Amino acid sequence: MFRSEAAYAAAPQDDGGTGKDTKSGAKKLLSKRGQLLKPFLILLFIFIVATTLATFLMPSDEPFDTDEGKSAGHQAGKGLGNVEVIKSPADPRVYKYFVLDNGLQVMAVSDPTSDRAAAAMDVSVGHFSDPDDFPGLAHFLEHMLFMGSKKYPDENQYMSFLSQHGGSSNAYTSTESTNYHFDIVPKHFTEALDIFAQFFVEPLLGESSTEREVNAVHNEHMKNLQSDQWRGQMLMKTMANVGHPMHKFGTGNMQTLCNSSLTGTPSTHCHLTRKALLQFYTEHYAAPRMRLSLLSTDDLPTLEALVRRCFAGVPTRGKAEPPQWNEPVKPPNAGPRMIKYVPIRDSRAVSISWNLPPLFQYFKLKPTSILTHLIGHESKGSVASKLKKEGLIESLSASSDTSQRFMAAVEVSMSLTPLGLQQLDRVLSLLFHSIRMLKEQGPQEWVWQECADIARMHFRFKEKSSPSGYVVAIASNMQIYPPEYVISSGATYSKFDPQIISWVMNQLDPHSADIYVAAQSFASTADLTEPIYGTQYSLERISNESITRWWTGPIDPDLHMVKPNVFIPRDFTMLPPAADPAKEDPNTPPTKAVDRPGARLWYKQDIDFEGKNWKPKPKISMLFHIITPYAEDTPRSAILSMLFAMLYSDSLVETTYDASTAGSSWSLAPSGDAFSLTVTGYSDKLYNLLKHAVEPVVTCVREKRTCVWANPQRFEVMKDEMRRGFENSKKSAPHQRSSKRLGELMTKKAWSIDKLLYELSLTDVTLDAVAQHVQKLFAQVFIEGFVHGNADVGEARRFLDEVVMALGAAPLPEGDRELQEVVKLENGLVFAEAHTNPEDTNHAISLYYQSPFVGIKYDIMGALLGQMVGEPAFDQLRTKEQLGYIVACRPAPMSGTFPPSIPGLAVLIQSSFKDPKELDFSARRFLDGFVGNLSKTEGKVFEAHKASVLADILEKETSVGQQTIRFWGEIKKKRFDWQRRQHLVDALAPVTLQEVAEYAKELTKLQSHSLAVWIYGKGMEPPAELDALEGVQGRSRVHSVTAFKKAPPAYWPNQIPTPPPAPAAA
Repeated sequence: MFRSEAAYAAAPQDDGGTGKDTKSGAKKLLSKRGQLLKPFLILLFIFIVATTLATFLMPSDEPFDTDEGKSAGHQAGKGLGNVEVIKSPADPRVYKYFVLDNGLQVMAVSDPTSDRAAAAMDVSVGHFSDPDDFPGLAHFLEHMLFMGSKKYPDENQYMSFLSQHGGSSNAYTSTESTNYHFDIVPKHFTEALDIFAQFFVEPLLGESSTEREVNAVHNEHMKNLQSDQWRGQMLMKTMANVGHPMHKFGTGNMQTLCNSSLTGTPSTHCHLTRKALLQFYTEHYAAPRMRLSLLSTDDLPTLEALVRRCFAGVPTRGKAEPPQWNEPVKPPNAGPRMIKYVPIRDSRAVSISWNLPPLFQYFKLKPTSILTHLIGHESKGSVASKLKKEGLIESLSASSDTSQRFMAAVEVSMSLTPLGLQQLDRVLSLLFHSIRMLKEQGPQEWVWQECADIARMHFRFKEKSSPSGYVVAIASNMQIYPPEYVISSGATYSKFDPQIISWVMNQLDPHSADIYVAAQSFASTADLTEPIYGTQYSLERISNESITRWWTGPIDPDLHMVKPNVFIPRDFTMLPPAADPAKEDPNTPPTKAVDRPGARLWYKQDIDFEGKNWKPKPKISMLFHIITPYAEDTPRSAILSMLFAMLYSDSLVETTYDASTAGSSWSLAPSGDAFSLTVTGYSDKLYNLLKHAVEPVVTCVREKRTCVWANPQRFEVMKDEMRRGFENSKKSAPHQRSSKRLGELMTKKAWSIDKLLYELSLTDVTLDAVAQHVQKLFAQVFIEGFVHGNADVGEARRFLDEVVMALGAAPLPEGDRELQEVVKLENGLVFAEAHTNPEDTNHAISLYYQSPFVGIKYDIMGALLGQMVGEPAFDQLRTKEQLGYIVACRPAPMSGTFPPSIPGLAVLIQSSFKDPKELDFSARRFLDGFVGNLSKTEGKVFEAHKASVLADILEKETSVGQQTIRFWGEIKKKRFDWQRRQHLVDALAPVTLQEVAEYAKELTKLQSHSLAVWIYGKGMEPPAELDALEGVQGRSRVHSVTAFKKAPPAYWPNQIPTPPPAPAAA
């Protein structure tokens, strides 16, 4: 996976099951959800950094203490003996840093309570080091490295081993580093680590794999061609100095890696690629440039011995230090620039970026945090508040990246309204005036202290993160920070240093900014074309007159310093346990605190008990499911509900933004036949946030007075934002389109984008219509609530009362609701259509098989089958057949409002060179072969897969939030199976291979209960007649979602379960 520059320092993103990720799908059994339509709101975010490094290098007589808070970067860990890693007081894990004789630096983490073990290796080389003749070579090596080693020559052994033992694996390539990582059940960690280690000792990098993996890289590139994020990133690279590696195309494709045309034969052009690959590996993959992090249940001496045994053979050859880049990032004398470009989606956005010298050395001082905090603030006095009031922007964000060796960057991004695009000069003037106001007032110690207090608070009560993500972050941080700070670097605020803050502030002016503006209206004036992605753009130097206008003159009086944050928690007192800890276990259910007409409240205090995998923290989660018959019962209702939720949330940003920065959050959104209200955060001040969040909901409408959310100007902004979101969803990737269409076909209440757009376009969708809808919406409700955390039962009831009082609704009979239902397939169906983005060259299919049986036995067999088929499908369809970068075969359970869940299996493929009928054929051929041979699976392999599913089911929760989600899922579904995990374990135990094989045969009967969605890419249309649609294979053609729903199809029965008796709270 190639890492976008937009996420240099972030933890790796989930590859959506489309990368080399063999994770079992068993966890889906624990929280199945119906596919209810949510508003599809897409805001363009492009991280742009492109000003000169040389122009703004810090002078030699730096006006601040250069020793305080400095990190030595890549050399940070050298020469250190015993290192005491700074960790959160809430962290029970133990750490040891050590260096092998070959120079490999290691951070070992021992966690005896963990259900998973993980390891990550970060190598300090990325696409900046690509040879000029082979753009994308570092990324190509990332693909090739896992294809076998001298000790383990089978190219699929690593992935197969992980798959059989509940593991997953992935990797990413960034500018200056490449990261490889995996996780697995601890029992098999030793063997997995040895296989992993050999990739860095003696990988095969086989010639037979070269052409195939070049195709994989090319397919990955092809899937990105219609992505505005990738296009914007490449445009930024095009603007960089040709002498700096920022200018390079890092992903690579067939052309750059094999010097061939797409019409040629790759095998005749790739003969030099492997030679370049071996040279690159030898030069850069040296032990001193590697950082290894691992986490397991073993104690530290055992882990150290394991590492020394497995990784002692990593060579020290090549370059021991990463390269340095001395050329400026921005072309010399380029000056301030404005780049206007044409996005694929209907987006209006502006990004203002500043490139600074590296600042990672000053991580203890946080010189940019106070500035991005203030520039990105949204309360009264902020530039965001002012721009919204003038109707110029939809949103604003400010961010900085100080974790790179070659630069630091500060960026401000805004999503513009049509008026904001017209008055871009006004937008930029207000932004720069707000920065000037901050500069004139100077660094404020109280603001810095607030940032420090919040960061330290979060670190103090830090939850355990997933082992895989955790080791990735540690290994990456080890390249930059001293080993004692690899965990705490983000929360370290050593002292307030106004000099360095002022220095950074002085760089943030229009003279040194590059401004990127995206809008489709630029198509007529864009006179340049970026060569890799084909993005149209224009380039102009910003005039001195514009800079003077933006930077001088009186500052608008509405722009002023924000006020101190009243939502920062100060009281972290934990309530004494109300229940006997000796009687508690992870499955002790919530109790009923309220059960009356119109409302039911569940309550559970988070208390400590023996065997618990986290320490209670002073936090509370309040979740309310406000059931109303009119939330999304029709497309019009869905539109009006979404508009209300957007308006309401937007109207409270000024008053609740501080809470969000202080670790609390709230949200109100339509969710099927209900509105979902969630308030979470630290227990101190959380009641105040709840009051702010619910007080203005409905009363104003009933009293016929103007509501704070009923702003005509913002209403038009929200309508436009919603319309563009819907239109842009039509340009989503073909595999996303196929999955969405599958959901629309398979669920009763799922409105198509076209229906929603039609309703939104009607002239009677007005602010008055929204107000009338709100009055109807909350006339009668049933509230199902759950309060979990550091609260007593009295507080929990008070929270519910606050919501009830704000709504002022009459009780709704609990059964008076329209249920979401799942289609019961009774034959084989094919739905085929052209992609709604006519420029996307990719095709896609979703081939879904629905189980004819339901119940916990089939839930578990569906999970087990998915565990067994996922990796072989990936190996055959992606690795061997090279159908495309996005390939997955996984469990696909579907749920209505209530149980039962309907098990299923789905194959998802996106390809740039095979059409849907060919993809469908390949998927069916693989499944037929797999299912036909399933009964021949070796007994020990089958038992390993069972053990993997069992490990997933029994994986311990590591935070109160995970337990909240599990219990809330049972409450919302009204299944109330508090012992669900044990029941799944009991169902899994007797399952035999023969049963799974027979179930798989029944499940994959194509003509009996399957639905295929075929999406045709650019240049192809599905034939109009059924007979002309090859590959149907006895299945019926679905011509229209609307016609299919009107028929209507059969639905699985769906009835409200009876709540079991539960102990009442005192």
